[in-house]
Amino acid sequence: MGLRGSKESVPSSSSPQGTAGDLLLQALEDLSKINFKKFRHALAYGDLQGRNHIPWGRLEKADWIDTTNLMMNSYSGEDALDVAIIVFKHIQLREAAYQLQEKREKGGKAKQLPVCKCVKRPPTLPDYQRDYKKAICQEYSHIKDQNARVGDSVSLESRYSKLVIVNKHRDEEEREHEIMAMGQRHAEIMKEQASSSITVDDLFDPGPDVWTPKVVVLVGAAGMGKTMTARKIMLDWASDKVFAKFDYVFYIHCREGNLFTREASMAELITQCCPSGSLPLDKVLEQPEKLLFVIDGFDELRFSFHLPEPELCSQPKEKSLVEITLSSLFRRRFLPESSLLITTRPAALQKLSRFLKCERYAEIVGFSEVERKEYFYKFFNNAEQAAAVFQFVRGNEALLSTCLLQVRSVLGCCNLTAAGCRDLTAVLGAMPSLAQLDLSDNPVEDSGVRMLCRALAGPGCGTQKLWLWQCRLTEGSCGALAEVLPICPILRELHLGVNELGDGGVWQLSEGLWDPACRLQTLRLWQCQLTEESCRALAAVLPVCPSLREMHLGDNELGDGGVRWLSEGLRDPACRLQTLSLWKCQLTGACCKDLCAALSTSRSLEHLDLSENDLGDGGVWLLCESLGHPTCALQRLWLKKSGLNEETLQKLGALKEINPKLYIGYI
Repeated sequence: MGLRGSKESVPSSSSPQGTAGDLLLQALEDLSKINFKKFRHALAYGDLQGRNHIPWGRLEKADWIDTTNLMMNSYSGEDALDVAIIVFKHIQLREAAYQLQEKREKGGKAKQLPVCKCVKRPPTLPDYQRDYKKAICQEYSHIKDQNARVGDSVSLESRYSKLVIVNKHRDEEEREHEIMAMGQRHAEIMKEQASSSITVDDLFDPGPDVWTPKVVVLVGAAGMGKTMTARKIMLDWASDKVFAKFDYVFYIHCREGNLFTREASMAELITQCCPSGSLPLDKVLEQPEKLLFVIDGFDELRFSFHLPEPELCSQPKEKSLVEITLSSLFRRRFLPESSLLITTRPAALQKLSRFLKCERYAEIVGFSEVERKEYFYKFFNNAEQAAAVFQFVRGNEALLSTCLLQVRSVLGCCNLTAAGCRDLTAVLGAMPSLAQLDLSDNPVEDSGVRMLCRALAGPGCGTQKLWLWQCRLTEGSCGALAEVLPICPILRELHLGVNELGDGGVWQLSEGLWDPACRLQTLRLWQCQLTEESCRALAAVLPVCPSLREMHLGDNELGDGGVRWLSEGLRDPACRLQTLSLWKCQLTGACCKDLCAALSTSRSLEHLDLSENDLGDGGVWLLCESLGHPTCALQRLWLKKSGLNEETLQKLGALKEINPKLYIGYI
């Protein structure tokens, strides 16, 4: 009789083997649907420490009883329990491993497995620590589903697929080799990486020299899953699955609002990280070696960190600018016994290494073949649709090698040409939940953009963010993009930086922004070979596009004339722009009079970046007059510090008393 027909073939509980079978069946019945699938997958493909694998063909459709029968027939009774405990640990279910081992010992099988020596009963926690873990579980158990109704969310566990993490810092040549690989060769490389991968729980384990790192940097390209991994770490720690040696883990997202506070001590930042409210900070800080800070997205910090030692804080309760507080943590001026886990893109590693000794590097390299397939089935509720899209992607080399999908995004694509865009358009129509599309740093070219625009205009497309920086685009792309803006009102962010669009391209884009149906909120056009003429077009857009909140025009030769045009648009009462970035735009003090006029009348402009421009002392003094005016709404201003004399810097510092909500940063 086949195994799937042998529902009664679990041995009777009167025999030793029956006891093992009962324990195993009970343990499997306690698993969630997702964890049970992970368990079966590990039996087929995981590291079983020398035991034979059970073929996936037998496990794929097996239920709890089938799986128990397969294990009891493949291993002896006690060995089946050994394997189960190994697998529980492998899939990060340490509590399940502990419970199975405990029940086994109570049942008279007291053999202690070497592989289970680290599985211990969780200690009794103080009420405030238990409450903090409970609050973290509630905060991080769900993620926003941008394709659902406002306020709806989905379970993180239901969307998360395991990523391959390698315990090394890869050089640019090795990373480039992987990026250029296509199709099957790319899959082979990922398989090689997966064979030597580590788990998150290994990050702070002792190395071969028995030395335990305190600072770990987790590197990953854009969209590789760094933030998802960081949030999963928070959830797993609070669920007692990882990092048991840390009493508290605090999450600081470098892009979110807790870093926009003008001043804060480290203790106050910790309080902001606590979703349940206050913690007894004195008790929390008593054992700094038990603290872990997860700093997510270091590359998104605009702080310089090049502060003299005397300016740094020495105590975690010392209040200062957030820039100084974080610099003090990174440079280990306080809480040096604590541990740091920092996620960042590769481009920011050099900046990070200037002031922080990174004791261990690890890198997220993407999905393995199995996890890639699993992600599709998690992403789609309809199994047939998931299978169809996965087979389609698998059949296209460019898409197969670029398929680093992670929670509503196609990111980190490599070597995607116009031909690949043709294939991608079919995927966009079939994936309405795909909210983010990042094709940056690929030779997409104008023809590829035109193909994408046809898909973006389709009824099944749900793309909200489109990133196309450094894609070899010219003015020829802008007409198609302009046509899409009013047709695709769900599109909220458009990034076209490092493309030779020129003034002609911006004038074409402006036609789309003029349309009342356009709902674009963020437009990034830095380093696009723009001049004063582009500012003239964009200034006319500001009053008629109330949805536009951010405009990034850095590293273009806009000049003082360009600022004159933009100031006219900003002064219009209908303008709702909140962020304007004009770094490295060849501005001088002559533009400051126009900026002052805009600052004194605009009720919406909150962030202004004028860094890497030589405004001079006279120009900055003019700005100070408007910045100190009661009607000025500006909250953050970035300036170039070099070239300003001490008197001007003191004048800027004095604004703190006049306008406490204003933060001035220097780059």
